[in-house]
Amino acid sequence: MLSVYMSGQKYPITEQSNFYITHVDGGEDTLDFDIQTDTQTYKRLAEESRIEYGDNYYVVKSIDAPSRLASISCVIDLDFLRGDFHRVYDSGSVTLRALLQTLLPAGWTIEGYDPEISRTIHMENATNYDIANQAMSTYSVAYEWHTKAERLVIINPNNVTPSGEYLTDELNLRSIAYKGKSKDLITRLYPYGKDGLTIASANGGKEYIENHQYTDKVICGYWSDDRYTVPANLKADAEDKLKLLSAPARSYECNVIDLAKLNDKYKDFRFSMYKVVTLIDRQRHVRMNHQVMEYREYPDHPEKNIITLSSVVKGITTQISQAISDVHDTVNEQRSVQQQFSDLMANALGYYHTEQKDEQGRTTAYIHDKPLLSESSTIWKRSIDGFAVSLDGGQTWSGGFTAGATLVAKLIQTNKIESLTNPNVYFDLANGIIAASRLVSSEDGATDTYADVGFQYWANANPSKGMRLFTKDGSFGTFTQCDSISSSVALHQGLSINTGGDLNIDSGTDNGWNDGNEVSHNRLLFQREDDGNGQIILIRTTGKGTSSSICLANSYGTGIYGMNRVLLQTESGKGWINVKDDGIEFATNGEYRGSIDATGFHGWINGHEGVGADITDKDGNVWHFRGGILTGAN
Repeated sequence: MLSVYMSGQKYPITEQSNFYITHVDGGEDTLDFDIQTDTQTYKRLAEESRIEYGDNYYVVKSIDAPSRLASISCVIDLDFLRGDFHRVYDSGSVTLRALLQTLLPAGWTIEGYDPEISRTIHMENATNYDIANQAMSTYSVAYEWHTKAERLVIINPNNVTPSGEYLTDELNLRSIAYKGKSKDLITRLYPYGKDGLTIASANGGKEYIENHQYTDKVICGYWSDDRYTVPANLKADAEDKLKLLSAPARSYECNVIDLAKLNDKYKDFRFSMYKVVTLIDRQRHVRMNHQVMEYREYPDHPEKNIITLSSVVKGITTQISQAISDVHDTVNEQRSVQQQFSDLMANALGYYHTEQKDEQGRTTAYIHDKPLLSESSTIWKRSIDGFAVSLDGGQTWSGGFTAGATLVAKLIQTNKIESLTNPNVYFDLANGIIAASRLVSSEDGATDTYADVGFQYWANANPSKGMRLFTKDGSFGTFTQCDSISSSVALHQGLSINTGGDLNIDSGTDNGWNDGNEVSHNRLLFQREDDGNGQIILIRTTGKGTSSSICLANSYGTGIYGMNRVLLQTESGKGWINVKDDGIEFATNGEYRGSIDATGFHGWINGHEGVGADITDKDGNVWHFRGGILTGAN
């Protein structure tokens, strides 16, 4: 019965009309009714009056009386959550049930879905009401309030299976209004977790997933959620979201006949929030499962009930293409090792205790799993030298720690190992990061062979980032990424490889160069000679000897060289220029054509052997040659 409280007294409301309750996503249901203004009941109504119906209390929030008929609007009474204010609120890492127990008044019970994940909510200027609402989003749940009974039911709307109930105009569907949109349609989703975590390691190297249930078009979107640290969990939840987003968002407002409230034989057709029902739309030739996301219930006239169905859970689209929220959580769909350990300790059995004293009165303490120490398998031993555990009755000691703080263990399960004195050195096991500035060789304690990682400092220059390699003889090489460098030193940007000795990039099979052995080389060699000169060699060899090569070597002067002579030649070898100490030689088509030395030019001129000829060029100049030597011109 619908009732109103006045001065602590409850009065029935019997003159109302158009009375309905709207059940909405999240649980903050509303109650509305009309009433004549000339009734005694109307005089008992005022803003903030308490209304009772069923298992809930409501509060009057609006009275609209333009004539003799007043419209009364109420919301479910959650004001008991608004009495505490938090300037800064931090829940710490807790489960949803543990969080709600701190927010709800004493005596309240919590039922329904119990997510085991632990998350953290941080808010400013918030009441318990604000925190509880944030928790719905953070833990992906919905509430069903029963304020009169002081009972809260938690629902997971994303994990509801089809109920078997259906809607059809042949049975219980009076009218239907269709809404559909594909504005937010996505067929390829890129999900990202904490610190840029991707699903590649759990998805065959790909950072995205696809679902082409509705269209073959590739439409990309991304979803970023800082709560995820496990690629497999991120992928699983991303697949669930994409399953919904890869089809048009469709909703139906259905005016239904609530048969369950009219005839008991239809009790299996009872509607409620978040139920998944099958809609048969004969006009559009559609048979599809949809979720009840709003339910307007007319208690006095169930034939007028209206339900709103949606193929997409409300709010799901707001999670896509959004930045990381200010809710910092740790998500693990499987029970974490930490949770398993907590459960183990919560359910752990007691132990037996034995103390033994030596001749000097010193005590060694044991805790063990059987009444007699001699019959026990699991034994913990504590002495002045340390604390150890045995799983074989004391024959061997598999783990523990010494008085000098040395830990011995078969397995260490933790998220991070960090230096006590240097916070920049750590193993971040949760994210697969090892942070250090030096990697040292373990061979025979060879601490003089190592790699330095970090900043490299150059003379008169800004530091560059990279790695420097040191060997036993004191030589080193660097691999660096330069951010910037001053104008006083040589300009270089990007990646650089630096060495104090020779640099040899070689895919070959021998250590020599043109030494007569069977070789196969692809080589880029930057070599520093013993005399301080250097050479650059680019070589491609196959079989014995050299097929093609370029050599730039300071030890011979400035030039471009082949293997055994100072040479530029065509690939066929028929044309070449050979530079010697006493001159330059030329050849074309495999024939020697001339040379230049200190006495002049010798060889062929305009098709003639230049022995004694007068040659006229295209400008009319005459050149006189005698014995192949230019003697004059006019």
